[in-house]
Amino acid sequence: QELARQRGFAELVPLALRDLKPRPEAVSLLERYSETSQTLRSQALQRFEQGATEEALVHIRSATLYLQRALQAAGLVVPPPQGNPP
Repeated sequence: QELARQRGFAELVPLALRDLKPRPEAVSLLERYSETSQTLRSQALQRFEQGATEEALVHIRSATLYLQRALQAAGLVVPPPQGNPP
């Protein structure tokens, strides 16, 4: 469920860039947050494969938060996180 949520936000990033046409500063921030999110997602998958489920969950939730921040930088209103905080 958390992976699907993170993936859903990731799919919104190119749409936000195309449709909202954020300013260059916002695009830079969006790209940086997206890269951080991808790194955290990769770490989450590694930790899960190693059996560290709780750590994996923390990483994937953080990855989702970075994507929410990226989308906010582009001007998209993003719903607040649900469930247990990381």
